[in-house]
Amino acid sequence: MVPVLPLDIHTLVIEWVYKASQYTAVDHRTLRICALVCRAWTSIAQRLLFRTLPYPDFSDGHGDTSPPVLSLLRTIRASPRLAEHVTAVNLKLCRPRVYPSDGVNRVALLELCPNVKCINILGDIWGDTLDAYEARLRALPILPTFLSIKGWYTEVARIVHIWPSLPSRWTCF
Repeated sequence: MVPVLPLDIHTLVIEWVYKASQYTAVDHRTLRICALVCRAWTSIAQRLLFRTLPYPDFSDGHGDTSPPVLSLLRTIRASPRLAEHVTAVNLKLCRPRVYPSDGVNRVALLELCPNVKCINILGDIWGDTLDAYEARLRALPILPTFLSIKGWYTEVARIVHIWPSLPSRWTCF
């Protein structure tokens, strides 16, 4: 008879994958594979896989030509329970170049994640685009506990004022 390892041991293995890769970048590829190993591993791996949403500029490796953020948005909409795991979001709010609706989709992604505590924003926006982002961010039904923002002074100031009492780290360029 083959000995069966307790689920706690399986959980430790998957959490080790997450913790071991945090120093560079979370190993999303390995966590996706862990989520497919068996049903017992799926929820454990997904909890860690969706804890922090990356700047969605990654390639899914399957030849998907749609914007990566749109693929992530579709995944969260198809399985809303995954959004509950998200505690940190990295947003790249830039002038639309390749995908005109990409920034709007990034904010839509944040709107679906009720447990976000940390928001990291990399911005290069102004004018009407900044007005639209600011309005959508003000309407978010979340209260983060930390904000990190990098961008031009005017955009940093406007976004910091959305959550004035929030501890923040910001860099202007």
